[in-house]
Amino acid sequence: MAVTEFSAALNQVATERGIPVESVLESIRVALASAYKRDRKDVGEDVEIEDITVDLNTDTGEVRIIKDKKDVTPAGFGRIAAQTAKQVILQKIRETEKDVIIEEYKSKLGTIMSGTVFRIENGVIILDLGKAHGILPQSEQVEAEQYRLNQRLKVFIKDIKETSRGTEIIVSRADPDFIKKLFEQEVPEIASGGKLIRSEAVLVKKVSASNPLSAKFLVRRSILFPIPQVPRNSLLQVYPRPV
Repeated sequence: MAVTEFSAALNQVATERGIPVESVLESIRVALASAYKRDRKDVGEDVEIEDITVDLNTDTGEVRIIKDKKDVTPAGFGRIAAQTAKQVILQKIRETEKDVIIEEYKSKLGTIMSGTVFRIENGVIILDLGKAHGILPQSEQVEAEQYRLNQRLKVFIKDIKETSRGTEIIVSRADPDFIKKLFEQEVPEIASGGKLIRSEAVLVKKVSASNPLSAKFLVRRSILFPIPQVPRNSLLQVYPRPV
């Protein structure tokens, strides 16, 4: 990154990405201090970061390394500084975009989304949800189901966790709320406040645990009958909310 591009790049990051300029500058200073320490180590000089100050001109991007009130900037360090600044800015952009995506999926917690099986690793299913990947652990899978690459699935957005691998979106096909949300999608009366008879709802849930397709069939079957005149021997009954 040429020095003359520095101020323009900072302004672009601030206006287009919504990243505070001071946050970017502080990250650049920290990265430059580390770069200087590595540079000195290559010539056999041990430098403590606490002993130096990075003087960064926010208008031109020029950098000076100050130690004991003296300018100790190595020859050619400007090139290292330019590369470091560019890397930091790009990293900040990636982090911000990731944060925006995670916030979007946080707003979808407790809802159903469709995804495509992207990868299978040791029984864990990774789904492409569009802007991010969802993790379907074995504990959230239906035992009788088999998954294959490029398979289209509906999943329940269950949780968002910070792990050693980064932020992960946990999805489920076994959570009881997944079945409930499926019912709401398939039977409008439930979404609008209809009630499931408890004993029969449990029966449907047990069937769905071994075969979710059966659960969907039962829901579809139930809406073939006028409501509330649902046959008493039906596995699922829906009653509209009293008005």
